[in-house]
Amino acid sequence: MKAKRLNQISLILCTLLLSSCSTFSFIFERLDWFTVWRLDSMFDLSSEQKEQVQPDLVALQTWMRKEGFPHIITKLEGVIHRWENNEAEEAYLYLISAMQEINRLHLNAMRQGIIRFSLTLNERNAVHYRSYTEDKQDDWFSATKSLEARIEDEVERLEEWFGHLHDQQVILIERHASLQANERQIRIENLASWRDGYLNAALNRDVALLNAWLDDLSLFWTADYIQLKQHNEQQRQALVFALFPTLTDKQKRHAREHVENWIEQLQDVL
Repeated sequence: MKAKRLNQISLILCTLLLSSCSTFSFIFERLDWFTVWRLDSMFDLSSEQKEQVQPDLVALQTWMRKEGFPHIITKLEGVIHRWENNEAEEAYLYLISAMQEINRLHLNAMRQGIIRFSLTLNERNAVHYRSYTEDKQDDWFSATKSLEARIEDEVERLEEWFGHLHDQQVILIERHASLQANERQIRIENLASWRDGYLNAALNRDVALLNAWLDDLSLFWTADYIQLKQHNEQQRQALVFALFPTLTDKQKRHAREHVENWIEQLQDVL
């Protein structure tokens, strides 16, 4: 699962956790600075807002060391175990399930901090965030510009896992790739829907609605996007299941080392 394009406040840290960034330890040790910097770029925070969010970030860092990261490591070791037993499809399904569980776990740990932060937002912050998302959407949805762009994106993300793909594997990706004619617009409309749903809840100080959103992040998604997301997830699963039998020993090792690298980075900060 890739979280690169998720810009929900609640998933900023999950994106960081599962990146292959070589500076992970450096950033984690400065988690409060890094997260405030990210939030400031999104919302243009006042000095008071920055100070208010700091204690929750320090508490979150402590929780990650004691509970969050050990849980992630256990899950990733489960992925490696299945992969080494030549259970590629089971490893993939386990990874997807584990990432969903990890997101829920971290969201729950961040819940009160997210709500406290959300209740500090004002209309000026909202205007800045709307502008931020509009500026970023071209980059976030770059893979929807054309079928060729979607194929390039799939090749790039799969090569992160398996290393260089040979020509027949790229052809396999081309056969499975799909792009709905209106996919870009669906994503843009969904971005506006959940962004405005979140901002309205925050500006109206609707704690019950914020809690409901954190229980179910799809609360503000559009029906078209939910259907699109399900379709794309099914397509990606079909693709990787078709790709598994074609993997060379070198590519299989690359995938195992990719997960081992995540584990090593997490262990470095425990």
